[in-house]
Amino acid sequence: MNRLLPLVVQAPQRWNQERQVQDPPTLEIIDISNPGAPQHAGSFDSGVARYAQGFQAAGDIIYTSRAEEQPGDDGRVRFFLDRIDVSDATEPNELESINVPGTLAAISEAGDSIVTVDYRNFVEPVEDWQECQQLSGGAWVRMDWQANLCVVGLTSLNLLSLDGDAAEAELQDRVDLGVRRLQTLHVSPRRAIARFQQVWWWWGWAVDDADGEDADGDGEIDPPDHRPEITVFAGLQDGELNRGATSRMHALDGQVRGIYGDHAAVLSYSPPSLALYDLADPDAPAVAREVRLRGYTQDLTVKDGVAYMANGPFGAQAVFIGGMIR
Repeated sequence: MNRLLPLVVQAPQRWNQERQVQDPPTLEIIDISNPGAPQHAGSFDSGVARYAQGFQAAGDIIYTSRAEEQPGDDGRVRFFLDRIDVSDATEPNELESINVPGTLAAISEAGDSIVTVDYRNFVEPVEDWQECQQLSGGAWVRMDWQANLCVVGLTSLNLLSLDGDAAEAELQDRVDLGVRRLQTLHVSPRRAIARFQQVWWWWGWAVDDADGEDADGDGEIDPPDHRPEITVFAGLQDGELNRGATSRMHALDGQVRGIYGDHAAVLSYSPPSLALYDLADPDAPAVAREVRLRGYTQDLTVKDGVAYMANGPFGAQAVFIGGMIR
C-alpha cells in the first residue's frame, strides 16, 4: 500500500470588495503509513491542482496528468504527465513533465509503467443528426450543422514504460476501443478491466446487432440487453494489452471497484450485492461468487481475504472471501 495519500483541497468562496472570489485549490499530502493515525505531511500549491485530472502515488512520487490546447482551431491537445517528488513532503519538488498519449489511468506500484486513455476525433459527412447518432453507436458525438459533418469521439488504451530519470515514456502496446464510451478502467499488475457505458439516446436505448432478431434460434425475438459491456485485458506484466472478448456484466447496474489478483470486485445495487468476477480467462469473465449485502455501498477495501464495506445507515459489513482475492 502506498504510504502517501494525495488530496486536492478546494478553498471556500469568499467576498472581496462586493465580489465573490475563490482561491486556487491546493494539493495536500497525507502520510498514511499508520492508517490509525494519518498525519498531514505537506502542501503543494504551484497551481497543479487547477488543471490536474486525478492524482496517484507510487513510492515517493505523486503523478497526475493534464491537457494543453495546441495552436489552431481544430481542438487538438497534448497530454502531459506531471510528477511531484514528495520524498521530503515538507518541501515537495515538481519534476519535469513527460509528454504522453492520453490521460493517466493507472500507474504501477514501482512507478515504471503507466496506462493512459487517449481520445481522437473521427469526421464523416452525414445527412442529418440521426445518421450521425447511428454512425457513432451512441458514443460522444458533435454535429457540424453548416458542413453536415459528424464528429465522433474515438478512444484507445496505451501501455507505456516510464523512465523517470530521463523523463521519457515509451509506448509498449496500444488497443483501439472505437466509439464505445469507456466509463471506468481498473488496472492491476496482470489484468485490466474496462466497463463501457450504457448508451441512451433521446428516443430510447441504443441496441446491438442481435436486438430485434432471433439470435438464439428459439423462434422468438430477443429483447434488448442493456447490461453494461466489459472487456478484460491480460499480459500487462509482459508489456502487452491482450484484449479478451467483450461480454456483458451479470447486473444492469454493476460497478467494478477494483482488481485483486485474477478477480474483480463488482458492486450492484438492485439488490445490493458484492460479486467476484474470475478474470483468469480474459475471453470469459464469470461470476465466481456473489454475496447479498445488508445495504447500499459505494466502495470497499480488501485486506487478508476480507472485504470491508460501509453500507450507510445499515452499518459496516465485512465479507470473508478466503483466498479468492487479496
